[in-house]
Amino acid sequence: MAHSKNRATDGKITYPPGVKEISDKISKEEMVRRLKDIFMFITRQLKGLEDTKSAQFNRYFYLLENIAWVKSYNICFELEDSNEIFTQLYRTLFQVIK
Repeated sequence: MAHSKNRATDGKITYPPGVKEISDKISKEEMVRRLKDIFMFITRQLKGLEDTKSAQFNRYFYLLENIAWVKSYNICFELEDSNEIFTQLYRTLFQVIK
């Protein structure tokens, strides 16, 4: 199991240094910021679709298929600051297809 490396021996998730544990003590703003960071990261990964001859192209295409199939970005509509995420997503996709 690949996830076993990310768990401490007591079954708890081990977070990278400086990252707060996800709990009910995290503010709404912090949770929104984390979600935004995740979607911006995913969007940046889609730039890998530019090079169709790359050995990694299939991985990037798989990512695109999955975010389309699962409709992952739908959750962004609920975020107040969703314009930045969608603007970056569209810029990236148009950059890839030009």
